[in-house]
Amino acid sequence: MKYQISATRLALLAFLFTSILACTKNYINPDHLTTDKWNPEFGIGLLYGSFKIDNLNLTNSNSTLQIHADSSVSIVYQKELGSFTTTDFIPALESNVVAYNKSLSPSEYQAFRSIPLGAVFSLTSSQTTTVNAKNASSVKIDSLLMKTGELSVMVQNTFNNPCDVKLAIPKPNGRGDVLATSIHLNAKESKTCVVDMKGLMIDLSNAGQGYNQVRTNYQIAITKNSNDTGHIAFTSTVLNPAFKILYGDIGNQGFARRKADEILFDAYKSQSSHTGLQLADAQVKFLFRSSFGVPINFSLNEIKGINANQSFYLDTILPFTIPAAAQIGASAYDVLSLDKNNPKGNGSKLNLTSFFNQLPTSFLPIYSTVTNPSTVITKHNNFVLDTSKGVVSAIINLPLQLKMDGLQFKDTVPIDFGNITNVRSFIVRVQFTNGFPFSVNAALNFTDAQYHSVYLIPQGKLTDAAAIDQNGNVTMPAVTTVDFPFTEAAMGQIGQIKKLVFTGKVSSPNQGMAFANIKSGSSIDIRLGAKATLK
Repeated sequence: MKYQISATRLALLAFLFTSILACTKNYINPDHLTTDKWNPEFGIGLLYGSFKIDNLNLTNSNSTLQIHADSSVSIVYQKELGSFTTTDFIPALESNVVAYNKSLSPSEYQAFRSIPLGAVFSLTSSQTTTVNAKNASSVKIDSLLMKTGELSVMVQNTFNNPCDVKLAIPKPNGRGDVLATSIHLNAKESKTCVVDMKGLMIDLSNAGQGYNQVRTNYQIAITKNSNDTGHIAFTSTVLNPAFKILYGDIGNQGFARRKADEILFDAYKSQSSHTGLQLADAQVKFLFRSSFGVPINFSLNEIKGINANQSFYLDTILPFTIPAAAQIGASAYDVLSLDKNNPKGNGSKLNLTSFFNQLPTSFLPIYSTVTNPSTVITKHNNFVLDTSKGVVSAIINLPLQLKMDGLQFKDTVPIDFGNITNVRSFIVRVQFTNGFPFSVNAALNFTDAQYHSVYLIPQGKLTDAAAIDQNGNVTMPAVTTVDFPFTEAAMGQIGQIKKLVFTGKVSSPNQGMAFANIKSGSSIDIRLGAKATLK
């Protein structure tokens, strides 16, 4: 009677023995293996699985596999790293309460006394109410398209004569009136007038004479019924001011050393050693978009990389400026590209390729900004919308042209052989047809749930590297057959095995001295069989 180990368990073994190759652990599994053919010499039918680089399904949602026209392959990471909005520069608007009295001058009083009772005496006056950008004193506002706001003016008449007061705010730069309303006051009467400013374009240049000042013009008509003098008192403020569009001079504002979002490189997580790998090239594009009508200077203060052993930096990249958006509703763009021809900025601790050769598991830029970096600022050359936004994104291209000189790895997967009672020993034979330009040596340590070693298969060769030409391209796959014996002693403890810890090294051809290319269509095939000795 021949004991047949279940296909599921053999498939699991096939999966485990091939999972040491990068990224295959998630894709060669029992569901992806099918019976290929029966091998009478080896006893149990071979199982067959295949992994192709084209089918690599990266687990990071920010990463994709990109296949180029020449069949070369890159892993591309793309992510929005950070953003800033209007409130980063102009947190809010605020208005002070301003009081002003209009009294009759001696000449005006003489003219008032000279008119008959019942006649109307006319006066004109004006007052400015301050509206500032809160916590941003350098902002010089010329005009605002109001989102919300009410002009509140308390008018007090101390005359023994009734009067009518017309309030008007001129259009931007003093051209005509944008707001007008009237209020009637009896003798010795006070009233508050509140005018909704929503949707109005408000001039804050004081008719071109300044900034941050709402100028209100008053026309006062006093109906004379006595010669008693007095004054008209005005107390004004702007309640709940907020803008849709702000025009003016934003000045030099910004923030320093803001952390962007991380980009995680999941492909490096299982590496126990961060030496032995070199990329031929790496490219990073920082993309900047701004809908501010303000030129903004970006400084990438540093790019921090982290792996299990250390933190390291690519820092002090020279600052650059995104121009102002040309018009409302448009955005301005700029791109900063780093590659082997432009590998670093001023004083960087590492160039770009060296940075990625440290195998960072995360990529963390830290950046700062300042508005209007030029010292020459012209009136009305800045505009800001309440919806203005700046965005910094990154596209990281890691071409799979590399060399590995004994790159070390370590990983753990769960395993359970179940209850096998009538098998004295068995041999698992695995045949690799490797179309990838790297070889793998590995040790397999079967442990219990507490990682105590139950059975160790010492480090040995799993598969040779495919042959490459002088350009690093694969010319012929390597076929390697490996036997894994489970001795009688091991079978006595097989029920204790709960985990498989595998460690090893990956090398490209010529002892890792040559760069090798992973091309579209690169694959590794596995055939597996087993032969058991029964009790």
